[in-house]
Amino acid sequence: ELTGRKLRARTGASTCVAVSHEPEVLFRGREIVEALGFTGVLTMDFKRDARDEQLYLLAIHPRFNLWHHAATVAGVAIPALVYEDCLHPVAGRFTVRPHKDVVWMNTHDDVGAALAHMRAGRLSLSGWLKELVRADVHEDLCFADPLPTLFHLASRARALFAGVVA
Repeated sequence: ELTGRKLRARTGASTCVAVSHEPEVLFRGREIVEALGFTGVLTMDFKRDARDEQLYLLAIHPRFNLWHHAATVAGVAIPALVYEDCLHPVAGRFTVRPHKDVVWMNTHDDVGAALAHMRAGRLSLSGWLKELVRADVHEDLCFADPLPTLFHLASRARALFAGVVA
């Protein structure tokens, strides 16, 4: 199990997330899972109300999703744990805690989300560049094989230029 924060999103989809440790969220999540009698993989979205600091459940997603990539990098390989549990079911519960905070970024989509945060005064260009460099997982940017990213950027630039010229 792990907790995380959505740092930015674009049209509802996360573009930058960070693994974190939030004991209250873990506690509430466990309560809900136990009350439902749920077994399996899921994520829960919580939101803290800034007015009264109350934590509210927004959604439950019973499936693997983008968080599992960041979790694996942080040391909680949820797909491997599920596989191992299928082969050798455990009688009790066990918890593997993340060994470090991990930042996951979908760089292509995060550019637009970051620009919106910059326009709103919630993020500076230097702050975003630091996050870009610090991110542990670039879902769509591989420095060992940069050609797909360069092709994508060239395609976007061509589309923007075509719109200006047309």
